[in-house]
Amino acid sequence: AAHAHSSYLDGVGWAGTIGDIAAFSFFPTKVMTMGEGGMITTSSESLHQACREIKNFGCDVSGGSSRFVCARGDGTNGRVPELSALLGLLECRRVRERVARRQALVAEYVKGLAGCLAFE
Repeated sequence: AAHAHSSYLDGVGWAGTIGDIAAFSFFPTKVMTMGEGGMITTSSESLHQACREIKNFGCDVSGGSSRFVCARGDGTNGRVPELSALLGLLECRRVRERVARRQALVAEYVKGLAGCLAFE
């Protein structure tokens, strides 16, 4: 789902809701950007908990132990800086417009490449 922000597959569902877990990228070449980073979506509570721990240096985020006790070797600093989060919120206002623009460009490419043997 890295490039699939706001995408829907008929009869299947929205990008980010298909399967157990999905990842969206916010790299500058994507439909939405925050400069870097990404987002994970899941409806699984256990996957959600594991992702929360991994993004916070592997620390137990259940609240039962000290924030300095880290038990996961796969932990990382995956938190989003506030300025990047603000950019992401602003991008939410533009994502549908950007998707529509990209769809219009695809239609132009399809029209321009009509008859090209490589695309038949």
